[in-house]
Amino acid sequence: MPHIAEHLNQHKLRLLSAVSFVLSITTALLTYLESKYLVQLIGERWSGLGFFIAYGITLVVLDNLARIVNRFGKMHTALLFTSLTVASLGLLATLPPVPWLALPAFILYIVSLSLLWIVIDFFIEVYSSDAVTGEVRGRYLTIMNAGWVITPFFALALFQTYGFSFLFALAALLTVPVFFVFRYAFQHVPDHLRHPVRFFTTLRMILQRRSLSYIFIVAFVLQFFYAWMVFYMPLHLSSLGFEPWEIGKIFTIMLLPFVLLQYPAGILADRRWGEKELLITGLAIMGIATSAVFFVESKDFLVWAGILFATRVGASLIEIMRDTYFFKQIDYRDLQLMSFFRNTGPLAYMMGPLIATLLLFFVERQTLFLILGIFVLSSIFFAARLKDTR
Repeated sequence: MPHIAEHLNQHKLRLLSAVSFVLSITTALLTYLESKYLVQLIGERWSGLGFFIAYGITLVVLDNLARIVNRFGKMHTALLFTSLTVASLGLLATLPPVPWLALPAFILYIVSLSLLWIVIDFFIEVYSSDAVTGEVRGRYLTIMNAGWVITPFFALALFQTYGFSFLFALAALLTVPVFFVFRYAFQHVPDHLRHPVRFFTTLRMILQRRSLSYIFIVAFVLQFFYAWMVFYMPLHLSSLGFEPWEIGKIFTIMLLPFVLLQYPAGILADRRWGEKELLITGLAIMGIATSAVFFVESKDFLVWAGILFATRVGASLIEIMRDTYFFKQIDYRDLQLMSFFRNTGPLAYMMGPLIATLLLFFVERQTLFLILGIFVLSSIFFAARLKDTR
């Protein structure tokens, strides 16, 4: 019986990896164009506010996500957010770029897709065990990030030829099969939750457990890095004279570490080193490489591909160590802790553009990368205080 259960768990994990691969393509088709779309809708000055509203709503829903799952179950919650993602993409594909029409659909897309990714985390935790968390998470992230790697070049090339509506429609079509996987393959997923589910009780629990507090800080720093880089790096490269198809090629090279490093790093964390050393290494690499953006004036393709590749070497190590460490501290019943942990993403994406918008009144855009690099390097203090799981 244990052998049958393990085989079933592996089958479910493979299905979830396939779902994440498809969703990563859907997400990557639009991620590096979201800022451009918002600028078209409401102007560059107010585009940061659009993200602030979208991720603010995501935070509010996330705080109630455990209650939603408790009432409707994981499968029906996944179906809800998948349906909303497809519907919002369909609206964006057909609506004219008029703020009062398209902006609500864009916000719905951001909110529903963000929450769908978090629900997938709940599913993965059900079917994995602490002894192989690094391996399971590494394999999952590797397959998911393969979708990210192959997509940016095609996305930016397709955008140059067909525009936003085509990409929104393509993303909607790609998301439809995800609905049927959840509907027919995860009907009997366990829905047991561990209480309490109140916000301040959960916050107090995290603050009382130092290791959880520190990994939450590191997780926020990583998401803050993504928020600034996703929003401002395409604009920076465009200002240097790179064409959209060139930026797509740079981003494809940039994302390769997520496919090459995360699975072996997860195995190393399980079997040899633990997470702390690799986490500190990743933060150091990411912080130094990000700071270098401020000093580089070159317009050479390979120079920028190399710098951004280095930033993602660090980010890929942080991402897998962050997930491995956190999910070894909890189990699948700790839904509120998982929601809180993934809150770091919406919170960073809400605060990042807002802080950057304020800073841009005083500094040039390029200076943002130096500030970000210093911010990343400062978080090594918290990573160094983690207690390794090995």
